[in-house]
Amino acid sequence: MASHVVSCFHFFPLNDAPQYLFTDGACCQAEQPCLNLASCGVLSATSDEMVGLGHLSGITQSIDRAELFALVKATSWTTTHDLYICSDSLSNVHIAEHIQQHGWIPSHVENYDLWLLLQDALGLRQGYHSLPLGAIPCTHLSSGGSL
Repeated sequence: MASHVVSCFHFFPLNDAPQYLFTDGACCQAEQPCLNLASCGVLSATSDEMVGLGHLSGITQSIDRAELFALVKATSWTTTHDLYICSDSLSNVHIAEHIQQHGWIPSHVENYDLWLLLQDALGLRQGYHSLPLGAIPCTHLSSGGSL
């Protein structure tokens, strides 16, 4: 069940420069999974400002959903700028690259509802800039800080 992304962004780009973003997610694991609490954030490395942050809505709270929702927020932030998104979730980066290259979501993925939101956000970006395949290039950033 896909829902609309309701996001509050703290600022928008003020010029046409490419935007470099860092995303991250976190989840407090409770003894009872129904009490888990997940959140995510997006930071602009271009302007050194917080793009957006917040908790996930819904009953399903996990680190995987938090990391993916951060990617959705980053992709939804602007449709008129080249974006370079750095994520420490290598599996999300690989699936996002697959969606950009092939235009469809692999059937084996978990959190299909969020992948649908990402696919929709990528679709809104087509035609604005000459990004590879009209979408957002994702780069994996290891936790050690090297590319």
